[in-house]
Amino acid sequence: MERKLKILLGGYYGFGNLGDELILSVIVKELRQRFPNADLKILSADPAETELNHLVPAVNRWNPLSVFLSILRSDFFFLGGGGLFQDTTSGRSLMYYLLLILAGSLAGKKVILLSVGIESVQNNFLRKLTRVILSLPGVSISVRDEASKMILEEMGLTKKPIEVKADPVFAYEYSKPAPHEQDKPAKVLFIPRFPQPEEGLAIFEKIEEKLQRMNISSFFTLFQPVVEMRFWKNSMAAFFSEDKLILGQTIADQANLIWDFDYVISSRLHGLILAAKAGKPFLGVGNKNKIGRFCEKWERPFLDWKTSEKSIDAELGRLLREGPLRHSGELEKLHAAAQEAFAIVKF
Repeated sequence: MERKLKILLGGYYGFGNLGDELILSVIVKELRQRFPNADLKILSADPAETELNHLVPAVNRWNPLSVFLSILRSDFFFLGGGGLFQDTTSGRSLMYYLLLILAGSLAGKKVILLSVGIESVQNNFLRKLTRVILSLPGVSISVRDEASKMILEEMGLTKKPIEVKADPVFAYEYSKPAPHEQDKPAKVLFIPRFPQPEEGLAIFEKIEEKLQRMNISSFFTLFQPVVEMRFWKNSMAAFFSEDKLILGQTIADQANLIWDFDYVISSRLHGLILAAKAGKPFLGVGNKNKIGRFCEKWERPFLDWKTSEKSIDAELGRLLREGPLRHSGELEKLHAAAQEAFAIVKF
């Protein structure tokens, strides 16, 4: 009998973050289709919740022995999607993922970085460590955009192929949405990101006030409610009341919220990706390196954290004037590129 392929999946999973859970759902679906008899296992911060949501066995990512044994027993180790390589929030997270890659390489496993995002790594030691570990034998790298490739090359990673694919969420397939009633008043969905700088809170508050004066209904959702709820209550509850909070019961429900709205204003990259896939006009609010870069590529309005009242008026007006996105050709290319990242997995 032919031995089953064993695949271990790692990433920011089990933290209740919609973007990362969508990434995981795409990875699981693609691997199931390509290798229906393979044994999959996931490293998760909440194994029980991950098993419930994705129907795949999971182990506690914080248990060193369980993680090490899972790596030893695997044939392939996927580190999948998301902005895993950054030290803006904490260098500990980056160290964790680098140690996983190191363990996989030393154990002689095929380690695959699948369409990962490379963001700001400022610490010189972590930059050097990232270059050294990603240069190890058996480590294959694909990134979600050209900017991520450039950052790795700036770190000195120039002797190994770095393939540019697309964020896995571009391969996410919506469940069939209910038809949106076109004759109803326009609605806007806000997707903030917490914690958020004071300037960001002020931008959302000003936009909400302007929409109210135009009699445009607005609601908001949280992509990581377990963590973000307390930040919202401490900072945004005054102008975003609880009756405007909408949360889906499942991962698919949460992703499908986009279809009920005419416009999306998001500080979450995956909120913008979901809006683009649904053809909804969107406005990005956040940092220039990630959110701004995405909006520029799609020729959509963008506000950075330190913006003027005049810019808010201009970009909001631009959003409301725009009709549905019509980039089906670009979406098809990105969908295909996201799927192509899996082609590296071979017996």
